[in-house]
Amino acid sequence: MENIWICVYRDTIEQHNDSNNLTEVKVTMDFFKQYFNECQKEYYDSMEDFLNEYTADDTDDFYHYAMEHNAVIEMENWYGGN
Repeated sequence: MENIWICVYRDTIEQHNDSNNLTEVKVTMDFFKQYFNECQKEYYDSMEDFLNEYTADDTDDFYHYAMEHNAVIEMENWYGGN
């Protein structure tokens, strides 16, 4: 099964004191397609366009959407120090 990492703002997940506010959330490609079709399709011409152009501003709902669907496989914080 193919997986994909999506970048989100860490403060959409938890409060923190790190200077870097980005986290990667790993989900299956099938789940990402569902998210794109339900939440992003009206803003982008294609999934490829989304993946090439999105920023964490575009994914502020992604973590909660993934948690509601029990889709989070793994997460990794970007470390920039405190």
